[in-house]
Amino acid sequence: MYYLLYGENEYTINQKIKELAFNGVNIDYFDGSSKDFKLTKVIGNCNTIALFSSQKVIVVSNYLGFKRGKKVLKKDQDALLNYLKNDNDDVLLIFKCLYKVDGVKAITKAFNKHKMEFKNLDEHGFQLFVKNSLKSNDIKISDKAFKDLCFRLNGDQYKFISELNKFINFNGLIDEDVVKTLVDANLNDNVNLLIYAILSKEKEKAMKLLDELFVLETSFIYILIIFASNYRRLFDVSYLLSKNYQQKDIMNFLNITPGAAYNSIKNCRKHSIDYFSKCLYDLALLDQKYKSNANINEKLELELFILKRI
Repeated sequence: MYYLLYGENEYTINQKIKELAFNGVNIDYFDGSSKDFKLTKVIGNCNTIALFSSQKVIVVSNYLGFKRGKKVLKKDQDALLNYLKNDNDDVLLIFKCLYKVDGVKAITKAFNKHKMEFKNLDEHGFQLFVKNSLKSNDIKISDKAFKDLCFRLNGDQYKFISELNKFINFNGLIDEDVVKTLVDANLNDNVNLLIYAILSKEKEKAMKLLDELFVLETSFIYILIIFASNYRRLFDVSYLLSKNYQQKDIMNFLNITPGAAYNSIKNCRKHSIDYFSKCLYDLALLDQKYKSNANINEKLELELFILKRI
């Protein structure tokens, strides 16, 4: 059997691989991006028997042969196509591609009945994923705490799974204080959460997060730098969206991750490019004010910046 698993949601792809390879003990991994990678070597491996189990699993990641514009050597393409016509019943061959494959290519067409696309979850899909995971582990959580948890996770499935055991080991109802205590977050994450609260016009949440940053003695200039970096990216994404760029194009143009592109696009839908331009202008003024007057009330200045946006 053989599969082509592709898309931007690496977590779900990896879960699918685990599901498909449930009975596979003898697993071989190939990195398609390595200099010494050869597709013919993978095919050769497919034609050998599994020594210690009834099935052998071969996972090829980072192979770009299915991507539009990437050339595939004829001998490699022929070797793969010939193998797929008469594949080894004792071998499960999986190609893992974290991009949109080119459906026109011959090697992609060969997987037509065995290819699956995995997209990033939207906000509702992520909330459903978290809710079902908590329910299956018999974890009880208040509505406010659930909302806060999803807010802090910001669509990151891997982070949620890494935090899940903490909730499993906690006895009782999960409330907002428990979420705040248990969910790990570095300073950069906290500032990003604050920006998201501002963009979502959640005044109470934004002020609470700002208070937390000052309790942690976060540098004023550090907050300004993260603000400026994020608002600059949002300005750029907003501009590219106005030019009809798609998520994949934005990722490549700005050299950002799928998750960063997805969240930026989601936030840009809420505001105009003028909004982000004014934010950058106000941040520049705030930076100048800080540098010219060391005695400014840092927290008050940030509160005024937030209130102006909300």
